[in-house]
Amino acid sequence: MRPDMYLLLTALIIAPGTTALAQGNDTPEDVAARFLTAARDGDANALGQLMADGDWEKTHPILVAAMERHPWILESYLVGGEVDLQEVVERSPDALGIENLARVMLRSTRADTARPLYLVWVDGGWKVGTPTGLLVALSPPEGEVKPVPGSGTARGAFHAFLEGLYLASLGETHAGTAITRSVLHESVTDSALQMALGHAEQEPYVLYSYAEGTSTEQGYEDFSPFGFQVVVTRQEQEDDTIRAYAVSSGARQPKPFGLVAANTDQLRIDGFSGLLVGIKEPSEDGW
Repeated sequence: MRPDMYLLLTALIIAPGTTALAQGNDTPEDVAARFLTAARDGDANALGQLMADGDWEKTHPILVAAMERHPWILESYLVGGEVDLQEVVERSPDALGIENLARVMLRSTRADTARPLYLVWVDGGWKVGTPTGLLVALSPPEGEVKPVPGSGTARGAFHAFLEGLYLASLGETHAGTAITRSVLHESVTDSALQMALGHAEQEPYVLYSYAEGTSTEQGYEDFSPFGFQVVVTRQEQEDDTIRAYAVSSGARQPKPFGLVAANTDQLRIDGFSGLLVGIKEPSEDGW
C-alpha cells in the first residue's frame, strides 16, 4: 500500500477517538465557552453535542426563545469572542441520579453580578444541564422590556417556574430562587415564594410530579431536571388574566395555576397554590 494512503486511512481511524478524548478532557470552562458560541451562532448541531439532553429543543424552551428572539442575551457573555469567567464550583448533590454537578459563574455585560451555567457529568464528560440562569433577568437594550425568554406561553412560564424549583431541590437555592422569581408576577409575595421553595426542600415529589412521564412507583424521580417537559392541557382567559391547568402524574385531574399578561409577549405566574396540594405521596397505594 502507498505510504500516503496508509497515513490517510490511519488518520480516518484515529480521528474519531481523538475527538472524543478531547471532549472528555474538556474542563467546565471549555464547555461553557463552546456552548455560548454555539448558542449565539444558532448552531443546533454543536448544541446537540454539548447539551446533556438530546431533545434540548423540546426540553429547553427558554434557551430556544433566547436564541430566536433575544440574541443579545447570549452575545452579552461573549466579549471579543471570549467568556468572562468568575468561578467554577463542582459538587455532588446525590439526588435525582446526578452524581456530579458544576456551577460555572459567568459575567454578562447586561448584569451587575455573574450568572450560573450548570453542567452535569455524562458518559465521561461535562455536558450543559441548564443555561436558564444565564438567560433571565438581564438588563435589556434600550427600547426593550426585560425578558424571560419563552414565557410567552403558559407552558414556557410553567417550565421556568419548575426549573428553578428543581435546582433548589438539588441544593442550588440561590440560582433556583432567581429563576423562579423571574417568572412570577410582582404581586406574588415573598412568603408565597418561600412556600414553593419549602416544597422543593421538604416535599420535592410534589414538584417532580409535573415532569412528564414520572410515576409514583419511582417516587416521581424517574426524570432529569435538565431534560424534562411539562403538559398544560387547557387555558381559560379573561382580559389579561389566564387560568391554566398542568398535568401531574400524582393527581387525577390537571392542577390550576394563574397567569397575567405582563406585555404583548410575556406571561407571569400570579397564583400557584393549587399546584402544591392534592398530590399523591409516593408511598401511597392506589387512589
